[in-house]
Amino acid sequence: MAETLLKVEGLRTVLEGAGEPVRAVDGIEIDIRRGETFAIVGESGCGKSMTALSLLRLLPETGRIADGTVELSGVDLLGLPEAGRIESGSVRLEGKDLLALPESAMRDIRGRRIAMIFQEPATSLNPVLTIGHQIGEVLELLKKLQAERGMSMLLITHDLGIVSGMAHRVAVMYAGKIVEAAERSTFFSAPQHPYTKKLFASLPEALPPAVSRQVSAPPAPLLSVGDLKVHFPIRKGLFKRTVAHVRAVDGVSLEVAAGRTLALVGESGCGKTTVGKALLQLLRGQGAEIAGQVMFEGTDLMKLQGEALRARRRELQIVFQDPYSSLNPRMRVSDIVMEGMNTLGIGNTPATRSKRVDELLGQVGLSPEARGRYPHEFSGGQRQRIAIARALAVEPRLIVCDEPTSALDVSVQAQILDLLAKLQKELGLSYLFITHNLAVVDYLAHDVAVMYLGRIVETGTTKEVIGSPKHPYTQALLSAVPRIQPGAEPKLARPVIRLEGELPSPVNPPSGCHFHPRCPKAMPECSEKYPGVSTLSPTQKVRCWLYPSDEGAKE
Repeated sequence: MAETLLKVEGLRTVLEGAGEPVRAVDGIEIDIRRGETFAIVGESGCGKSMTALSLLRLLPETGRIADGTVELSGVDLLGLPEAGRIESGSVRLEGKDLLALPESAMRDIRGRRIAMIFQEPATSLNPVLTIGHQIGEVLELLKKLQAERGMSMLLITHDLGIVSGMAHRVAVMYAGKIVEAAERSTFFSAPQHPYTKKLFASLPEALPPAVSRQVSAPPAPLLSVGDLKVHFPIRKGLFKRTVAHVRAVDGVSLEVAAGRTLALVGESGCGKTTVGKALLQLLRGQGAEIAGQVMFEGTDLMKLQGEALRARRRELQIVFQDPYSSLNPRMRVSDIVMEGMNTLGIGNTPATRSKRVDELLGQVGLSPEARGRYPHEFSGGQRQRIAIARALAVEPRLIVCDEPTSALDVSVQAQILDLLAKLQKELGLSYLFITHNLAVVDYLAHDVAVMYLGRIVETGTTKEVIGSPKHPYTQALLSAVPRIQPGAEPKLARPVIRLEGELPSPVNPPSGCHFHPRCPKAMPECSEKYPGVSTLSPTQKVRCWLYPSDEGAKE
């Protein structure tokens, strides 16, 4: 057994604010061996990050204010935690207790002996390069450094997929305490604590599909997108002349059927969020050059203006990725939910709209008492429920869900997915679901479109694309995704396919098939012309030179 590099015993950290002190870390004990990756998992607020900050003595330190209030956007700043202090315990690095060192000595430790990569949920991982692929590419570097330097790593996450590919040992944290710790194989094959079992039960992989896969015939499309292009001009010089374009969306065609969910999958920067905004006509007046067709029930939304477009917009809504920034912090929940109704003239009287707010809150699993509170008073999952209620308020038929669960803990994610599936069944909603989590795709989506550098490379039913991917890019995405099931070691469904190089720039995409510089199956013709559509079944289509094209090729 490797020697212990870092040993934590009886660590207790208290956060003090205007209210009662909060015991954020409550007597945890962990040891991290030289050269290993030790993971701490748990939901937001359980104390994971506060543990890491305590190890480096980076707790917030401010003076106390006796009384009064200071509000910013409805948030009482004096009600937030003001200071953190380590109440007891020890943190020994190679036998030296870091908690007993003066601050001047800790400055030599930080960065030199212990470094920290801080959390930034919007940019820390590429949504949909697939977690497995990202970990396989990076964290390989970390394993190499670990082997060369004997380096250890404390990995803090609520994503069990990351843990399955990286950790040697795992600890589960709940309410400031370690409730279970084990070697990785034991943790995944035989979880013991009820809370750990709950985390596994909340994984989309552990749940049966929320939607029926039975389709007697291809249903009619509610939304049909043809050759959609969104190019952002790059201007330089004194006269701001256009010198190039960012081809964010470069000829996308897709369909969303009535009452069904189409998952749009692709790595960060591929243009999938831009597709969602362009469908809703949210990019007008922002400098983008937009072309193509967006047909909604036979009406081309691209040609609508003014009141005609406003009238149609109530039928198409969006739920954004970040529940912390998508709600106006100055508005109460009732005003947030009612805003769309007021704007579009839905409901005859204020009393009618107020009653509708209560109905909507109940529909998304919130009590009527929530209507008088501000967004900061709710958890991330509750805020996303409010955002869904806001979208439902104008009685839409199609909702664009832009990574709506990526910022949420695994158990909260499961609740939101269940809610979306329930609402779809009750209201007959259609979803364009933008996501990086392929397990979510398998759980919620009927159909899948895979996007690479502004273009769709493969479409089909979820069963076809997830079960039998045809495009080399789709195969690579799926190859490194671990299948996590309670009571079993995580395993890969297919041999891992490593992609060479980085995602090319949408300013200067490769000629021919955009994927060919990274494709392990590339042929000479792949760099010459972009492949046409190959129809493999009534519902599965792919753009790849490996299959006979049924429409020829285009430059």
